[in-house]
Amino acid sequence: MKISKKKSALHLLNLGCGEHFHVDWVNIDISPSHPEVLDYDLRLGIPFADNSFDVIYHSHALEHMEPPWAERLLRECCRTLKPGGLLRVVVPDNEIPFVGLLRKAGFAEITRQSHDASLRHDVLRYRLDTLEDGSPRKPDSLFMEAVKPSPPAAGAQPLRVALFCTYDHGGAGTAALRLHNALRNIAAEGVISQFYCASQKTMMEGVHLAPVFGQNARGRLDGSAVLSGLEQCNRACTAALKAYPNRPVGREYFSLPQLCCDPAKMPLFEDFDLVHLHWTTHMLDPALAQEVLRGRPVVWTLHDMAPFTGGCHYSAGCTRFTKQCGRCPGLGSDDPGDLSFQTWRARMGTYRTLNLHIVCPSDWLAGEAQKSTLLGRFPIRVIPYAQPLDIFRPLNRTAIRSSLGFGPEELVLLFASQSLSNERKGGVYLLETLRRLAALPPAVHTRLILIGNNPPAEFLQTGLRAEAAGHVDAPEHMAALYNAADAVLVPSLEDNSPNVICEALGCGTPVVAFAAGGIPEMVRDGETGRLALVRDAAGLLAGLEWAAGVKNDTKIRLQCRAFALEKWHAPARARDYVNLYRKLDEQPGR
Repeated sequence: MKISKKKSALHLLNLGCGEHFHVDWVNIDISPSHPEVLDYDLRLGIPFADNSFDVIYHSHALEHMEPPWAERLLRECCRTLKPGGLLRVVVPDNEIPFVGLLRKAGFAEITRQSHDASLRHDVLRYRLDTLEDGSPRKPDSLFMEAVKPSPPAAGAQPLRVALFCTYDHGGAGTAALRLHNALRNIAAEGVISQFYCASQKTMMEGVHLAPVFGQNARGRLDGSAVLSGLEQCNRACTAALKAYPNRPVGREYFSLPQLCCDPAKMPLFEDFDLVHLHWTTHMLDPALAQEVLRGRPVVWTLHDMAPFTGGCHYSAGCTRFTKQCGRCPGLGSDDPGDLSFQTWRARMGTYRTLNLHIVCPSDWLAGEAQKSTLLGRFPIRVIPYAQPLDIFRPLNRTAIRSSLGFGPEELVLLFASQSLSNERKGGVYLLETLRRLAALPPAVHTRLILIGNNPPAEFLQTGLRAEAAGHVDAPEHMAALYNAADAVLVPSLEDNSPNVICEALGCGTPVVAFAAGGIPEMVRDGETGRLALVRDAAGLLAGLEWAAGVKNDTKIRLQCRAFALEKWHAPARARDYVNLYRKLDEQPGR
């Protein structure tokens, strides 16, 4: 179903509409009564960009929310209204200290109205609160209106950019979310960023599940939220892969083109000046959304190889993507027409109709994309990640180590990975390196911290003092652990630009890693860490011995910090994107 074209030139939003709605409005309810009503949990916020609406209306919704949620909803109303836009709210009379809440949310010109009067006469024709006979729709109610203040006039209108990423967490999701925050922090430079995802864990300004007609957006008990179509897409991919029983165990993720977030079914999508895709697996594959994306510039930041392969997120040395996929080793397939070829062929036909502008966080990934038959024809540039180096910064190491019970003589090593079952993460070589290290005297002075979900028992039984710290969500907690460590281990066999390296170096902690993928661009051998040949456990061990020798070398830690600031300073990288957005917006035909 495509959304209906609205007859009104105004952008109007009705929250918690129930059965009372008009097709000129964008209507939202948690139990929609009609296909024209978005199924969305308002506790997740209002899923639209800043300055989107002329009028927002909700009747008898606030009193059903806990006070923190009600206050957040009013702030969201202020954020999404245009300057000078009107909020009209109906609540039970005298039940809520409403004027104070509206002022706190940022509103001005707060007035009490009757059911049949409004500061905007053009809205009265919708009879929001008036029955056919002229009586109030809900008697004994308080009718309040408030106006979002208008800032002083200034120059051109800001560019409105929609960022899409399947998750707001995980490696790619975290990197994309950090760029969004960096863009909002420099909003005065003329860009309004709105972040849409299909699975949400954070509650940040301008971050929402994508509002899509025909799908529900629900919060969960653990505070997360998910778009219903994502789970359906994941199940469809799992079912399709069952046709390949010879797929190697431990191989990298393989995905199919899926579309649980169709921009054609998103209200106000056409209002965005630019679309910026990130890791959109099973959320928004541009090959399936070519009709709505065609004719507009699309920025696509790659976080792995999936956009230019037949489904592999890392190719493990396979180069078929440089010609055409098929006989995919990632599927354990000898069939030239397998799923990888079908995906490659579909993308080859549709990508050529789009105006794609590819961004890679590393020269390595840019080089691989350039070799590919799918993306090699498009402009490709490199912009490193925007990292929050105000959080990942040097702290009082002595105090942190003391609070954690780490002795000053201990060599503290840190390894972080969501899962060691993925062969690409190099778990086999990490284990071999740790066992070799345990055989060296004095192993009793080495401590290993494992960050991630349920590391296999053998990693805790190498002979070193090891502890599993579990999953760590809070960036401040991770920053403290990086500061406590003498070195961070990254034995990945193939990788783009791991957040863990950016974060560790930002804290001044050197990195010992394999020289795989984009990692040599991140670690200056002998200055900010040590590099070993890929799969060379003895080389990793030599790197750890180097780390033990420089554990108290202030110069090394200062070099790590200086390099991180040069490479991943968030405001600078955000400005790189702002410059790209402006350049694309000025293209002929825009």
